[in-house]
Amino acid sequence: PVLLGGDHYCTFPSFKGFVEGNDYDSVGFVQIDAHTDTVSESPLFGTDFHGSSTARIADLPAADYESVSQVGIRGYESPHFLEFADETGLNLYTMGDIQNRGIKSVIGDAIEAAAKSTDAVYVTFDIDSVDPGFAPGTGTPIPGGLTPHQALEAMALLGQHEAVGAVDMMEVAPRYDATEGTGRLAAYLLVRLLEQKFAI
Repeated sequence: PVLLGGDHYCTFPSFKGFVEGNDYDSVGFVQIDAHTDTVSESPLFGTDFHGSSTARIADLPAADYESVSQVGIRGYESPHFLEFADETGLNLYTMGDIQNRGIKSVIGDAIEAAAKSTDAVYVTFDIDSVDPGFAPGTGTPIPGGLTPHQALEAMALLGQHEAVGAVDMMEVAPRYDATEGTGRLAAYLLVRLLEQKFAI
């Protein structure tokens, strides 16, 4: 399945449906994003909103933080987030890691961590993981993100991995980009994964 979003909360029911529809016991999760979306509850939005999708996924019987890999993280998080990541076993790969190690190495580690001891892997791509200089059409742009080349390489590598069984593209807001480049890049990213999965 391929899902086009929508704010990032849409990933939670999509992931849940993927698990239940295939009767999987355990599913890994690769999240390419500027933000971690691990907020359990917000005074404004409650427990179900775009910043809680990964927290809701980790609450499911078929998922836990040890099988979650987050790539490209650079948005503001609480001061205790790194402690939270260590305590839960969350596999965290920041933009600093990508700059130091390269996208190929980081994606390789991320997919292997998510695929370890799981039946399949679900990939979610938040377009705000890409630098807003290239993809301004999103609700929460954060400077210092992926280049289109890095994003395309990431999707190609994920598409080549046999464990990947579902993908979504989230947070594309075309009206915020008069050039239409954000939507075009999002389409190319999905095509890159799918062509690796099915056409090559």
